[in-house]
Amino acid sequence: MIIPTRRTHPVITILRIATQSIILLFAGLLALWAILAQLLAIIPSQWLVPVLRFGSAQTVILTISIIRDGMGVYGVIYTFVPLVLLLLLLWWFRRKPRWLKVLVTLCAAAFVVSLITYISLVVTVAREGGGVHAFAPATMQMQQWGKPDQTLTFGKPEGTPLKADLYMPSKASASATPDGKIPVVVRVHGGGFTSGDKAPTPYNRFLADHGYAVLDVQYRLANPQQHTWQTEVGDVGCALTWLNTKGADNYPLDLSRVGIFGDSAGGNLAINAAYMSNNSTLQPTCGSSSELPHIKAVTALYPVVNMVVAQQQSAIGYTVGQSYIGGTPAQYPERYEFTAPMTHVSKQAPPTLIIQGGRDHLVLPRPVQEFATQIAEKGIVTRYIELPFLDHQAGDGLSTITVGTLAQQQFLLSWMDQYVK
Repeated sequence: MIIPTRRTHPVITILRIATQSIILLFAGLLALWAILAQLLAIIPSQWLVPVLRFGSAQTVILTISIIRDGMGVYGVIYTFVPLVLLLLLLWWFRRKPRWLKVLVTLCAAAFVVSLITYISLVVTVAREGGGVHAFAPATMQMQQWGKPDQTLTFGKPEGTPLKADLYMPSKASASATPDGKIPVVVRVHGGGFTSGDKAPTPYNRFLADHGYAVLDVQYRLANPQQHTWQTEVGDVGCALTWLNTKGADNYPLDLSRVGIFGDSAGGNLAINAAYMSNNSTLQPTCGSSSELPHIKAVTALYPVVNMVVAQQQSAIGYTVGQSYIGGTPAQYPERYEFTAPMTHVSKQAPPTLIIQGGRDHLVLPRPVQEFATQIAEKGIVTRYIELPFLDHQAGDGLSTITVGTLAQQQFLLSWMDQYVK
C-alpha cells in the first residue's frame, strides 16, 4: 500500500521563501554593518593609513564609526539583533549552507567584541574619574543642548563681524568670588578650519550650570582662495581681548580666571591661543597683545596637533592643508610650523588636558599621544586621556548622551574646577 506524501501548497512555499529572503536581507545588512563597525573599533587607526589616504574610504570609515559611537550601549543591542535573526534562519533552513554558518560566526564575534569594547570604555572612564555610566545613552533621542543667553559681536577684523554666544550661570553665587565675579571659559569650535560655527554643545550650558560664563566664539574660516593659517588663532585672540576690554565692563566676569577649550581644529586653536597668549606672542586681529588675559587652563578634545602628519596620512587632512595652509609642508614649512602647538610651548603654558578617541580615523591618536608626552617632558602640567575604541568626536556625533559625552563633560569640568575656578 502506497501512502501519499503531503504536499505543501505553492502559495505557502512562496510565502516561506519570501519571508526567509526578507529576513536574510535585513539580517545580512545589519550583520555587515556590525562586523565592519567592530573591526574598525579594534584595528589600530595607524594600520589603516594607506586606506585613509583615499577620501571616499576615509569618509565611509568615519561615518560607520561615528554612528557606532553615537549609539553607545544601543550599539551592543543592535549587534545582537542580526545574530538572533541569523540563528533563526539557520534553524529554519533545512539545508544549512556554509556561507550562513560563516556569517553567523562573524556576527557572533562582532557581538562579543561590541560587548568587550563597551565594557572596557565604561571601566576606563570610571577609572579615570569620569563617573560610572553603564547604560548610555538612556534613549537614542537627539538632544537639544541649552541655548545661549545672548549673542554679541566681539570684533570686526578687516570689516568682518565676528560673533560669540554667551552662556551665563543660573546661580552665579555658586562659584563667584567675594565681589560677585564669575570665571570664564572660552569655547573654540571645530570643523577642520574650513567649516563649523558657534553652536550649542553638550559642554556650553553644562559648564554654565556649574558656575562658569562660557563664550563660544566665531573665527574666519579658510577656503581654497583664503588661507587663514595665521588669522584664525588671531580671531580667537580678538575674542580674548574683547573679554579684557569690554567683557568685564558689561558682565560680572572675573578676568583673572579664564580657561579655554576646543574640539578637533578648535582644539588646535585653543591650545595655540592659550600658549601664545601666555607667552605674549599672540597677535590678535583686534585689540592688542597687551590686552590679552592670562589663560589658567586649556582643554583640547581630539585636537589637531601636527598638520604635517595630518596632511600626509589623511585625505581629509590633505584637503584641509590645501585650504587652511595653502599648500604642502614642502611648499610652506614655516606656515605648518606656526600651526603646530609645539612651536609655542613655553614655561608660561597653562595646564593642558587632552582627550582623544583611541580609534580616531581623522585625527590619528599617535601624534596626539606624542605631543602630550613632549609637553609633559617640558614641565607643563599635562593630562592625556584616551577613550578606548572611540573614533573622532568620541561619541558626540549623533547628539546623543553617550559614555564619551558624559566622560568629556566630567573631565572638562574637573580640569576647569582645578585650575580656573
